Amino acid sequence: MSLLNFILQDKLILLTISAVGSLLFIGVLLMVISSVRSLLQRSADAAEDDIDAVTELPPDEDDADIPLPTIAAAAPPPAPVAETTKPESNDMQKILNSVFTDEELSTRRRVLHESTEPVDVRALAALTQKTAARLGVKAKTSS
Repeated sequence: MSLLNFILQDKLILLTISAVGSLLFIGVLLMVISSVRSLLQRSADAAEDDIDAVTELPPDEDDADIPLPTIAAAAPPPAPVAETTKPESNDMQKILNSVFTDEELSTRRRVLHESTEPVDVRALAALTQKTAARLGVKAKTSS
């Protein structure tokens, strides 16, 4: 009697081998699905980064009021750059900037800035304490 005939005649061995085989198949299938999902997620993140890089907006006149952060003293000073631009290209750039401005974006920023109000810290603290009480968490108070 061969080993294959012995396995096929014994139902318990046949069921055990089929159960182990099906579990191995399910495990491999789950690994493949996980790999495909992570690949799709990475490609979606890369596409989103590409979109963010393309849609980065240049600062407009409304942002001129915001002070820029100072450069740390440890940073080496930048090397002087030779002036290679032609005056005609600067004039052309000024014309292009005057034609292709995004007034809708600056309008949205202005409306958003005008619609914001200062935050009342006491009201925010009271809301936080009420929420913590609802959640059953003891709030730490600093007096």
